[in-house]
Amino acid sequence: MSPKARNLLVVGAVLILLGVLAFALQPGEPKAVCTSENGPTSGFVDAEQDCPISQESWNEIADYRSSPKPRRSRTTE
Repeated sequence: MSPKARNLLVVGAVLILLGVLAFALQPGEPKAVCTSENGPTSGFVDAEQDCPISQESWNEIADYRSSPKPRRSRTTE
């Protein structure tokens, strides 16, 4: 095997490894942030904390849930 072919195989293997790690090390779903008393809400309620979720927090959660991420766990509500 020529050195050029070996170098290409090594570069290819490293790129594949980095791609697998990029999917495996993705962060989990963002935590819901409650709004302050009488503050604007998203209209959704966090069942664990029993409080209304802020609009900014809900936008982050909705973005996470709608983006393609293979092998992630998704909670059903």
